[in-house]
Amino acid sequence: SGLMRSSMTSPPLHALVTGGNRGIGRQIVELILANAPGSRVYLGSRDLQLGNKAAGEINQALEPADGLVIPVHLDVRSEPSVRAAEALISSQVGYLDLLCNNAGIFHENPSAAKTLETRITVFTKAAIGKSAVVG
Repeated sequence: SGLMRSSMTSPPLHALVTGGNRGIGRQIVELILANAPGSRVYLGSRDLQLGNKAAGEINQALEPADGLVIPVHLDVRSEPSVRAAEALISSQVGYLDLLCNNAGIFHENPSAAKTLETRITVFTKAAIGKSAVVG
């Protein structure tokens, strides 16, 4: 991945990165593994197929001691999705050391997001979804 490993590493972590299948979220997943070898990182993705693809690519580049990326279907706007992700993680590791709320909510029509009402709606959905993940 080309990401730099710090000279000081952390102990292994159990982490969840929402929106982890691309962009900044994917880089965060890779940085956790680079700087906390042996970590188990749950890669949250609204589209499980894209999450599986990203996790597979990252895992393929890892040595077993580097850690493991586990894709998990997670749409922070959907309480059932959040609860299912919570149940999966609880059943596998029981806790998280780190939660990175990276998932973004964007408006399909950027020009429509210029109204104050639309911006408030988008912000509210993002805030409620993220508090449900932490909750």
